[in-house]
Amino acid sequence: STYFILKSFKLFFRSDTKSGGCFHLQPLHLKPVLFLFKANPCLNCPDGWKGFEGQCYYFSNNTLDFEKAREQCQQQGADLVKVSSKEEQKFLAAAVAPMITNNDRFWIGLTDSEKEGQWLWMDRSPLEERFDYLKFWVSHEPDDWKKEDPENGEDCATLGERSGKAYCWYDRTCKYPLRKMKLQCVEHPNDP
Repeated sequence: STYFILKSFKLFFRSDTKSGGCFHLQPLHLKPVLFLFKANPCLNCPDGWKGFEGQCYYFSNNTLDFEKAREQCQQQGADLVKVSSKEEQKFLAAAVAPMITNNDRFWIGLTDSEKEGQWLWMDRSPLEERFDYLKFWVSHEPDDWKKEDPENGEDCATLGERSGKAYCWYDRTCKYPLRKMKLQCVEHPNDP
């Protein structure tokens, strides 16, 4: 759930204009006051994208290495996903679970390619591992296994595995395109 705390705002409200699950709002001016409310944004995600908590997600069937997967996301005005909550992780795991076959995994936007053990999201923010609720590594991961890429090891994070651990993260070599790697793009829809 997303919550906003506002000191002042202009409230738009009109309950009789609900269409397509979204309320179309009209202005109502209020004095400054502190409000806490749950946001339920109306999403209009492009065809083939799935919406969740104000963002749109795309799950590709393309087999790509990490950099090419990211480039494909950016060409669509998006980026590889940054997991920001337990709820988002559950959504992603549920979405990819029925799509996983053989050794498929999905890229997420997390890498330690700049400095081993220092995991950064694509927006350059660090993985906040001090919070247990944002730790999704399977046991013994990340392990930086060097057999497939002796020079770099495993520097990019993936989600999912056929063995039923779609909920967990694994580190994988960023360059190895022969595995069934897939991607998740996330975009922030433009505000109307």
